[in-house]
Amino acid sequence: MPIQKEPTITRESCWYTGERFRINVFKLIGIIIIYQSITAIFLRDNDFLWHYNHGKYFLQNDLIKHTGAPNTVGRLMMDAILGIQNYYIARTFSFVLALIALVSSLKMWIQMANENRHVSKPIAFAASVFSLGLLIHFVLRDLDDCGLQVFLLYFFTSAAYAIRSGRQILGGFWLGVAATYKATPLLFLPFLIWKRKWQAALWMLIFIIFLNLTPAVFIGWESTINSNLQWLKRTQLDFKVQDPSHPTSFETPRHQNQSLPFAIARYLQTYPPGHALYIDHPLFFQFGKLKTTTANYVVKSFLLIFAGVLAWCFRHPWPKEPKRDAFLSEWASVMILSALLSPLNWIYHYVLALPAVLLIIRVHLHMHFMPRWRSIVLGVIAFKILLLHRFFLGHDLSIIMLSYKLDTFAMLLVMMLVLTIPDEKINLLKL
Repeated sequence: MPIQKEPTITRESCWYTGERFRINVFKLIGIIIIYQSITAIFLRDNDFLWHYNHGKYFLQNDLIKHTGAPNTVGRLMMDAILGIQNYYIARTFSFVLALIALVSSLKMWIQMANENRHVSKPIAFAASVFSLGLLIHFVLRDLDDCGLQVFLLYFFTSAAYAIRSGRQILGGFWLGVAATYKATPLLFLPFLIWKRKWQAALWMLIFIIFLNLTPAVFIGWESTINSNLQWLKRTQLDFKVQDPSHPTSFETPRHQNQSLPFAIARYLQTYPPGHALYIDHPLFFQFGKLKTTTANYVVKSFLLIFAGVLAWCFRHPWPKEPKRDAFLSEWASVMILSALLSPLNWIYHYVLALPAVLLIIRVHLHMHFMPRWRSIVLGVIAFKILLLHRFFLGHDLSIIMLSYKLDTFAMLLVMMLVLTIPDEKINLLKL
């Protein structure tokens, strides 16, 4: 007698699906927004000040300053939107826009996910809340910068939404904006080619070129070309760096950097006293003792193998209108990868993991039976992100914890979970 397959038993009457839960969540969110708005607008500077100043340099056509920036001239043109305003008005504008972008991104991901695996509105709401809760440390830190990474999240999400509905030009536009805003979204270009999305890839490339030549309207052709050449020169220098523990030519290495190549190098090399990465503390342990050239070879070999594994996982092309889990899971994982492979990757860049976490948690809430190993892995991720950071450990211990790159490895686990989301129907006889 053949084994009967039944739909997975779902959870529709839990505490997180009730009206009281939603009311309390909205109250808490309101308090957080009020507190965070005051903090972000009036009490912080961080990276926002850097982009604000470079927006002003762009408006002033200061060749020495804006051509020396590590960002594309197209990004500096975007920063000029901030630079034309009063500093605090610019922070307010950016903060409010970031909240709108965050909510819009969540709505788009919920809608896309529901097209191929429908869940009830209470489950979808709870999944969004728990996803934000799991990444709350990253989200709030980015809102301190008035949402600079949230905007990148929105660009990626808008691109996915457009391509999923067959609008290749619009998808290419948003990816072009993302790759102009920050260089590592260029990863989506080979990704789209590998997935046989030729039109979207071509339009992405066209919009990248267009957005980085458009500044000529404001600062002149010569200045624009010079800025682009300076950026390419700086990028080439970074590629030529042989020490994996010194990933960029424009900033000294710091433990806060959670870049994947940097994380691998942490376990391959030993830093002597006086080195920027050495910490004189009994909890700071070092492991490998490879030479710089050998460590660089091992790191690149690992990344090549990692790329091969992902290429194998992504080997199947999407249909003309991708309406299945694979599209969302793969897209969300490449979003995380764009943060992991960035030469400068701070923990708040992992706001880009929000779609992947949302897809994982909504399945856990919707399905009554889940493989135990997935719950254990998700628990490990939550333990690391929610408890092992500065709020609970203090400054010194948090720096030591950052030195071990556990956030980086947690994101690799998130990628693993989102790429292995189980089918909605399971064999109940095996439970």
